[in-house]
Amino acid sequence: MDGDRVDFFVSHAGADHGWAEWVSWQLVEAGYTVELDVWDWAAGQDFITKISGALDRCERVVALWSVEYFSPARYTTQEWSGALVHVPGAKTGRLVPVRVEDVPGGLVPAILRPLVYRDLFGLAEDQAVRVLLEAVRGPARPGKPPAFPGTGGVGQIAGAAPRFPGTEPRGGSARLVTRAAQVTSEPASNGESSGSDRAPNSAAPVVSEHEEATVEPSGGSIRAAWPRCRWRVAVPAAAAVIVAAVVLAALLPPDSGTGPAALPANAVRVYSGGSYGFSVPIAIAADGTHIWVANYKGNSVTEMNASNGRRVRTLSGGSYGFNGPLAIAVDGTHVWVVNDVGDSVTELNASDGSLVQVLSRASYGFSHPWAIAADSTHIWVTNDTGNSVTELNASDGSWVRTRSRARYRFNHPRRIAVYGTHVWVTNRDGNSVTELNASNASLVQVLSRASYRFAGPIGITTDGTHIWVANSSGKSVTELNASNASLVQILSRASYRFNYPDGIAVDGTHLWVASAAGNSVTVLPAG
Repeated sequence: MDGDRVDFFVSHAGADHGWAEWVSWQLVEAGYTVELDVWDWAAGQDFITKISGALDRCERVVALWSVEYFSPARYTTQEWSGALVHVPGAKTGRLVPVRVEDVPGGLVPAILRPLVYRDLFGLAEDQAVRVLLEAVRGPARPGKPPAFPGTGGVGQIAGAAPRFPGTEPRGGSARLVTRAAQVTSEPASNGESSGSDRAPNSAAPVVSEHEEATVEPSGGSIRAAWPRCRWRVAVPAAAAVIVAAVVLAALLPPDSGTGPAALPANAVRVYSGGSYGFSVPIAIAADGTHIWVANYKGNSVTEMNASNGRRVRTLSGGSYGFNGPLAIAVDGTHVWVVNDVGDSVTELNASDGSLVQVLSRASYGFSHPWAIAADSTHIWVTNDTGNSVTELNASDGSWVRTRSRARYRFNHPRRIAVYGTHVWVTNRDGNSVTELNASNASLVQVLSRASYRFAGPIGITTDGTHIWVANSSGKSVTELNASNASLVQILSRASYRFNYPDGIAVDGTHLWVASAAGNSVTVLPAG
């Protein structure tokens, strides 16, 4: 391959090698020449030199965008940035971006955001082939006249005028954004069945940031209340959101950065802004007293008070060994943080945030560790590239065993949760959840997308009674019964303002969801 011109160099993250090989094969089948690291680069060759040579030889670069593709300090940064530099004699527009998973907009570098991309995920294989080839061939006009659209516009029933908003049935939704808060009222219809895409029967309102205002549903009306004042407003439900918006706009003060005095049991809160130090908050853990949030871009961990949401401290700096903190867990005594870039795990004292130790890849065989879970006895770490789970002793961090894909059907395992004798693992590429018996390492079952509507399942947590799965692509949370894995409900973005939810934790009373793209944390009742 050295010295020969090629049509395409396929740039990908290590965990996406399956996609890279599939894309390369399709391009070769279509008559193109391709350079791919896992096909063309031999062991012992200089990796940086090979990247430089590939960028010089190729006409264009097919970039497989994923969350991992934009991980800081990965070689993909050199690949896509090099593709943007024009090479004399090469075509313009050398970078051909295609997404292999739903990537939060906040993770995409600003210089790449204006680029048009194509999506390969979520399609049947023949559709994905067509999309890929259209992406590399460029735009083309149809060879025959398009079909006459007819008289019915897209998204509208033919002959029907748009519905006047005031005539919407009682089950409809209303959403209004004010300068200080967003209030969402979405009453559930009486005929909804379990598992429908809905909010709970008594939809909890959403209050943004950490303002101390709540909007509470009360029978056929909604009451907007400011805790420090005596004002109460009761209005019919049809006009509730309008009055709530006016009251909140008048009463809510600027962001003080101190957090609320108490966390209402029936309201959804969204914490965001610089006062919490969030910087791509991608994972979250809770123990009933404190909440810990891993900030991927900020190389830090934010500790919050679970009772009122106030920030306790932010742990940062080289002394903690944080290097792309991607996952976090707590066992009551210690906090465990997975470092994506460093292929390591940092152990902290939960009482004061002091460093205990950093467990390195060399000693533990971590292979792109992605997630971590803990109980009082053991620690479990998912290895994305290795398609495996590493088990450690919680008492001293010593290695116990590594469970492999062949036996457990792992498919790029993402997050992991444990309770009692069971362990649950989300599989990104399989859109599934694997359940294991923690006592003997046997496979219990694999929960599939078809039955549970998983869409990019990443985060997972449990309280022993229920299991919650954060669907990043679906911008939703799936709730299951822990006893029999039956579907309870799906919490949607419309009601809860999820923005590519990745991390999720439960503290017994509230469910905490970290949205990487929104730089925010949503807290809602766990019941």
